[in-house]
Amino acid sequence: MSDNLQKDVHDIDKRLVHIEAVLLEMKTNHLAHIEKSMEGLQASYEKIENRLWASTLAALMQALAIALGVIAFLATVVWG
Repeated sequence: MSDNLQKDVHDIDKRLVHIEAVLLEMKTNHLAHIEKSMEGLQASYEKIENRLWASTLAALMQALAIALGVIAFLATVVWG
């Protein structure tokens, strides 16, 4: 029985070494790719955010121009 037990322990030890190697490969390889992809997404989101701010600013400027135009029109109507 002890020979079988030692063989089983040896097999389990080999499997653990293999699992550790796979986990190390995942950590160093696959996670690095995911991190690189996330950095690319972050840059895309920043570009989109900048465009949204620019669009918002443009819309506010248009609203201000319209409001000033209406005020000028009303001023000429009221005060001639």
